[in-house]
Amino acid sequence: MENYMAKAADAFLTGRPYGIRLDFKHKGFALFNYNMNELGNHLPGRLETLPLEDFDVEDIPLCGERIVRKENITDIFFYDEKSNPYSVSSWNAPLKPFRLNSGMMRIAG
Repeated sequence: MENYMAKAADAFLTGRPYGIRLDFKHKGFALFNYNMNELGNHLPGRLETLPLEDFDVEDIPLCGERIVRKENITDIFFYDEKSNPYSVSSWNAPLKPFRLNSGMMRIAG
């Protein structure tokens, strides 16, 4: 029998945004997954190498579990190990995926 929970967790970590990088100097953003790579890519990556989407980053709300600011770059992390809906510590909190989705909807507009 296949382990559907492990497949769901893997799909969540690679296919869903873990965060967003905002580049105020180049006026662009990049969504990234848990592996710090493009969505859907399971290989480890580096945020510095991700392609930027052109956008007026001033319109993106700065909200998330953790916000890291470095000069003209802001990294917003939507969840962490405690709020990851597929981590062992969150199995007792079934509403966490809904909270994460509502946060994503605010960013998506």
